Amino acid sequence: MGRIARSELLHKGCYAHVFTRSIEKRKIFDSREDFEQFKKTLKERKVEYGFKVFHYCVMQTHIHLWLKSRMSKNSQKG
Repeated sequence: MGRIARSELLHKGCYAHVFTRSIEKRKIFDSREDFEQFKKTLKERKVEYGFKVFHYCVMQTHIHLWLKSRMSKNSQKG
């Protein structure tokens, strides 16, 4: 059985813990500029996709985000 599509799981107002980590503990972020670029991109996507960021933790090898969706299933992109 394949995974359930996000559009079926996420709904307006739901909370999500989103995380990603690198393979073999390789650094994702090497410099302060990398961190700043990530924050800039996160802000842009927040406006574009309409979610709220409650907390985030960005480390050299992984990222944690605690988000709340503002979109309904029918308005999600992609």
